[in-house]
Amino acid sequence: MTQRGSVRAVVLILLFVSSVFVGAASGVADTQSPDQLSLIDLWGSSPSFEVSLTAPETAAGTNITAAVTVTNTGDQAGSTELTTSDETATLNTTQVRLDSGANTTIIVERETTVDDIGTINLTAATPETTATTTATVTDPIPPAVTAVGREPTITNSNVRVNATFEPGSVPIENAYLELAAEFAPVTRSVPVATQLEDNGDVETTFEVAELPADGTYTPRGVATGPVGQSDTTTARSVTVDTTPPKLQFAAANITGNSSLIVDPDEPVTVTDGGITITNATGVDRSPAGDAIPDGLITDSVTIPFEGVAGENGTVTAMVTATDEAGNRNTQTLTAAVTPYSISENGTAVVEPTDNSSITVNTAGAVNRSNQTAVVQRGETAPPGTRLTPRQVGAGFLTVSDIGLADAELTNATVTIELDGVAQETVSSFDNSSLRILRSAADDTSYQPVATMYNETDHTVTATVDELGQFAVAGIDTTEPSITTTNVTPGQTIPPTAGSATVAYEYTDTETGVDPAETTLAAAVDADRTTTQIEPTGARIEIEQPTPGETIIVGLNVTDTAGNSQTTLEQIRVAEANAENGSAANRDLPSAEQLQDILQLVGPERTVELPVTDAEPTADGLTVRVDDAETVSAIRFTEGSPGGRLSVTEYGAPPQPIADAIVASAVRDSEGGAADSEDGEQTAAIEVHSVVDITPTVAATANTTATVELAVDNSTVDTPERLTVLTATEPSAPQQPAWEGRETTISERGDGEITLQTAVDSLSLLAIVETDGDTQQIGTSDAGGDRSGGRTLLAVAVGIVTVLLVAVLIARRLRNKADEEIDPEETEFEWNPLEDS
Repeated sequence: MTQRGSVRAVVLILLFVSSVFVGAASGVADTQSPDQLSLIDLWGSSPSFEVSLTAPETAAGTNITAAVTVTNTGDQAGSTELTTSDETATLNTTQVRLDSGANTTIIVERETTVDDIGTINLTAATPETTATTTATVTDPIPPAVTAVGREPTITNSNVRVNATFEPGSVPIENAYLELAAEFAPVTRSVPVATQLEDNGDVETTFEVAELPADGTYTPRGVATGPVGQSDTTTARSVTVDTTPPKLQFAAANITGNSSLIVDPDEPVTVTDGGITITNATGVDRSPAGDAIPDGLITDSVTIPFEGVAGENGTVTAMVTATDEAGNRNTQTLTAAVTPYSISENGTAVVEPTDNSSITVNTAGAVNRSNQTAVVQRGETAPPGTRLTPRQVGAGFLTVSDIGLADAELTNATVTIELDGVAQETVSSFDNSSLRILRSAADDTSYQPVATMYNETDHTVTATVDELGQFAVAGIDTTEPSITTTNVTPGQTIPPTAGSATVAYEYTDTETGVDPAETTLAAAVDADRTTTQIEPTGARIEIEQPTPGETIIVGLNVTDTAGNSQTTLEQIRVAEANAENGSAANRDLPSAEQLQDILQLVGPERTVELPVTDAEPTADGLTVRVDDAETVSAIRFTEGSPGGRLSVTEYGAPPQPIADAIVASAVRDSEGGAADSEDGEQTAAIEVHSVVDITPTVAATANTTATVELAVDNSTVDTPERLTVLTATEPSAPQQPAWEGRETTISERGDGEITLQTAVDSLSLLAIVETDGDTQQIGTSDAGGDRSGGRTLLAVAVGIVTVLLVAVLIARRLRNKADEEIDPEETEFEWNPLEDS
């Protein structure tokens, strides 16, 4: 060893001894400072640390639980400082001591909110090494609604709804208790406060006076979180009934063993004192308590009572009934036995009540006294008879017996004072429009008879040749009135609009609007719309309008009499780079969506018939459609069709629907999708009628058929320009939703034109008249417009032209061959070897 090496060895020995000494003196001989470690390193031994980091997917609102594992890969025990952080802050700092080869895992948590949804970068580091990972934060655990309840199950006053709301991983942003009508798209919603973290039980009360109509409602609880996650839970339905029960009742045999027939329109209870009957002098004739049924009366019952003695008397019956919701109604029936005399000229006047009279004209019955008439007067139709929904009754008069044979009665004039009938009905109709209706013996319905209104006496009078059951009624044939329509933000909306809303107000003064029969829809996917229908108004919100889209909105308002009024609105979404889309480049409703709007508008007529009625013909099976006006026959040319056919004829559709059909069918001059330059073509095409042929059997729907259609000749300018369009299956955006079919005129008469067209399947068809430009209607591969004939002619002309040219060339060559050839003037060279 050299002198320098000896010195170095001595120094190292001294340093090592001193370090051991110092460590022993401090009591921590197994812990080294960084300086001491560097000294040990000189000998090739030290601790060394590696770090790994993992973090599972976490829902927003819960903590990220990162697992940080530290391993001492060195051959000496040692300590290190571990720091865990995210992109913005330190999450944890820990001193770690490990023996050689040992490891430990530390769990580091980080809170999350909805703002963290996505990914978060985490880092774990020691002075020697670093590890990173990406933690994924998903949408929060959605809220939950449980234990939804309601009380009572049927009510005429209020409904209590309760529910338990569970917040999920983040607080609930909105919570509602609701009553959703099952008969119409209408919901009453009340916001409720919930606990931020713990589950919360809440309750609210709905007053039935604030609900749109009687009917069945579904209670439900709705909770939504800050990112739109929601939960809806329902309870069993509750019935809201604020309408008093109606009783149909009549007295039988009031001069003897009398009885009262009571027939309720819904289950009712009648207490022992719920029926009182008195005669003209006030003597009580009420039935005994045990004669009145206990419990619910669900069907017609007959209750005996003591009638009036003799041939002159009046009984007044009052019945009080209560339905299951607690609504109570008291109705009155007056039955009179009235004596009268027939004069020498065969006439008589019967006045059974203060506000009615019957004048009788007889044949062969003169100078009779001691005649008796039995007449009953009530507020509702007698048992066994009913008015139609359009007939609104104000009062009823039943002539049970007039004391004459059928042959003796010539006619009778019935007069009823309007002051003695229901004034609600009288005030709802023009009095001159009120009618007397009659129901003949053994007839359940009422028919109007010629009625005179006397403004001075405020009476209605009708003359009939038979007596029976009469009613004073208004007949509601008036459509509801749509008074206001508001489109927001407008008929043309910018492409950046998040939604469009159409709101309506309407009224019906005679019978009232029926929300259950009123329909509001838009020709878009159903999940884009939110609809609310009330007795006095309706609104629809269409979400996610797209640039260039055309949206047709239809409202059909129907009253309780069945009258309806329809209106359509057309909303156009501007193109992204233009103020408005032209008719030819808009995103138009599909054929299926137009079909829904057509059904809302309502057909002119519908005919159903079995395919088994088809007649065998030379070229197939033909179904004759006798009761339709547009479709006259359908001929199946292949297969064995079955089931039934429903033929629905809509006539000329409203303009927005016609525009959509034409704009979808129009094509440019090259047969491609029309652009803005072709938009003018749509205005020159008229839609004469739309028909929907719907088979009940799918195989029949996809069977090739020839449809025969009729068009009113007076509405057509140029019959040769008539074309039938058919709705196509959904396909590529560049293909039309409607295609032209090859159409022929099979018959032309003074009254109508008969067309024939072959179709591949049965569905929607439209008859249109073009302006003569046959290129403007896109055609299917199987069919086409009349340009097909012109195409064949063009091909024929082309072939003839080619042949003529060939003949001329051949003749020219032959002439050349006949000319004398001068060898000296003719050059002819060919060297096969050179060419090869």
